[in-house]
Amino acid sequence: MLDNDWVNPFNSGDQDLISLSTGTYATSDVQTDLMKARDIGKRAYEEFRTERLEPGHMKGFHDPI
Repeated sequence: MLDNDWVNPFNSGDQDLISLSTGTYATSDVQTDLMKARDIGKRAYEEFRTERLEPGHMKGFHDPI
């Protein structure tokens, strides 16, 4: 009965990203954004570190981002 309405998040045959709370499939745009999130975060950290934390930095730590 529940197999028809619910999505098993541990089903190894399903390669698509599925929302655990709604059971809806992620769009290709959402999947792309999630796959790039780590790289985007690394670049943002590197920029923050260079501009605000390293000696001779250009901006103050508490300046608006």
